[in-house]
Amino acid sequence: VQGDEIIRVHAPKVKAVDGSGAGATFSSGYIYGYLQGWSLEESVRFAIAAASLKVTQSGLKMFSVKEIKDLARTLRVDRMVYRDNQFVKITKLFRIPEDNVLIDNILVKETRKLAERLLPKRKTERKKIKRSLVE
Repeated sequence: VQGDEIIRVHAPKVKAVDGSGAGATFSSGYIYGYLQGWSLEESVRFAIAAASLKVTQSGLKMFSVKEIKDLARTLRVDRMVYRDNQFVKITKLFRIPEDNVLIDNILVKETRKLAERLLPKRKTERKKIKRSLVE
């Protein structure tokens, strides 16, 4: 998220061999791009490409910057821009009562599906339970 724009970079499909270190590789790739003065999109593309390559090899194999950039150029990017508080409008549409005549409208159905994916998931509240040491 940057301002009113959301950028989503899709990771490529790879054959994962070893997932350890993928998160650290992503973070390192993003920081590398940031320090190079790249845009948010370029940095995220590079980070995802680096982490994707990392999981294809076990151990500490290093990939060249060129290899990572070559993969980064192929990644699909989705952009969404929110204007005029669209998120609130999507939320309201999502909460249309089931007995409303609009509920069968295809646009409403598809928007509700989109809203379900976009809206933050509600966290269930966990209560701390004190247990006696002697039961």
